[in-house]
Amino acid sequence: CRGYLAPEFYRGQVAFFSDIYSLGVIIMEILTGEKGYPEDEYVVEAWMHRLEGSDQCKIQLEQVRVCIKIG
Repeated sequence: CRGYLAPEFYRGQVAFFSDIYSLGVIIMEILTGEKGYPEDEYVVEAWMHRLEGSDQCKIQLEQVRVCIKIG
């Protein structure tokens, strides 16, 4: 699927970083449940609403933020 390939791949440059790019795309899809590249704040806001009322909301939101940085 084209969305999982790093832009460099289309210029004939294949490297370890290409796999890392694909992993980042997959992480963002897991976090959002959607294909595409939403803004980080949109993802955090969506998770804030999902976790509202949870006794560990702050800890879980920090984990979401870490996953966003990795992605």
